[in-house]
Amino acid sequence: MRDVWSLMQRRPHFRRLWWSTVIAELGNWLSYIALSALVLARDGGAWQLALIFAAHLLPDAVLAPITGPLADRLDRGALMRWSHIIRGGLTLAMGLTAIAGAFGLLQVLLAARMIVGAFLPPAERAALPSLVEDDELDLANRLSALTWSVLFTIGVALGGVLSALFGPVIALFIDAGTFAAAALILRGLPPLRADADDLGPLRVRRLFGELWSAWRATRPDPELRRVAVSKLPFALLLGGSWITLNLAAFDLGGAVAGAALLGVLQAIRGIGTGVGPVLAARLGQRLGHPIERSGDLIAFVAVAALIIFNSPVGLAIATFFWGMGAGHNWVWTTTGLQRLAPDARLGRLSAIDTLVVGLGATLTCLIGGALSEHLGSVHAGALLGLSLGFAAWLLLGQRSRVRAGDPAYPDAAGSRA
Repeated sequence: MRDVWSLMQRRPHFRRLWWSTVIAELGNWLSYIALSALVLARDGGAWQLALIFAAHLLPDAVLAPITGPLADRLDRGALMRWSHIIRGGLTLAMGLTAIAGAFGLLQVLLAARMIVGAFLPPAERAALPSLVEDDELDLANRLSALTWSVLFTIGVALGGVLSALFGPVIALFIDAGTFAAAALILRGLPPLRADADDLGPLRVRRLFGELWSAWRATRPDPELRRVAVSKLPFALLLGGSWITLNLAAFDLGGAVAGAALLGVLQAIRGIGTGVGPVLAARLGQRLGHPIERSGDLIAFVAVAALIIFNSPVGLAIATFFWGMGAGHNWVWTTTGLQRLAPDARLGRLSAIDTLVVGLGATLTCLIGGALSEHLGSVHAGALLGLSLGFAAWLLLGQRSRVRAGDPAYPDAAGSRA
């Protein structure tokens, strides 16, 4: 904790970015459970759940050819601010739409909100190396994972309770206010333009070409190329397992208690997300080298347990270890990408990372939702995600060894030259 406190004191601009994330994400997770509750309260079923999840993830993937190049051209701080402002307005409209009972319009507004939100992750990840030193990146990302864990835990738990006691609309209105507050905090950031000056204007016909050119530029560095797609196995696991977790919670708890149970389970998963990177870092220090493959393996075993156990306690244990694996995977892949990628291409490579996660999770979510509804099986989604995720993990090999000072790989300064 002293290292974290010292980092926050030394890097005021990083502290500002962190606070904006705290406020926006807390509200965001409040509405996360609210939306699931709105769907299942209307007997929407697994397919409607899958559409809600796809609306959360697919815009990030579809817009990656735009968001990545923009993050390498425009001020990354301005992109983040406007993303928060517009999402706040859309979330307010979602609350009003829910009151009116226009569920179809609510889904459209959610999709619009996620489209605008797609501009945030590439800009945020690309901005971080400009706000901290290279040897602080791992700590900053572990803090981000821990923060996400705490906020997810508090947010989904409160969202479940609020949805059960007062209805999901209240959570949506609170979420709208948090976006506005986050945008105000980001006004204090310095200019955060990329070091690139040779990209030229962004042209629609060259959108995928820009991502492809950034990908081709990784050819001399197979380690960077491997890290850029290392979230794929977990993404495939995530989509189908998310369907199973939601269905299992409401199957055990019913319409009202199910929302509260889902909030608790998601909160437990969030705690695991924060614990995983911390334990992995400590174990890596004792062993003398970083641990990378373990995160996915832990998540695979946890989702297998999610299928086997059919009790609140069993689901809680499974979701905790699922979260541990998720948090560890996110930290080491994100830190590796930030260390190895040149600043001029970091936005586009971060967009490729987002594209991999969005398409992978959406694929298993939609197919898993359709299978669950067609077969009447709560576990069909998790079985699909586990099968495809493990197959992708075997194919990729996951041999990446991102380590500071390892002579086998370019150092941070050289990789950003």
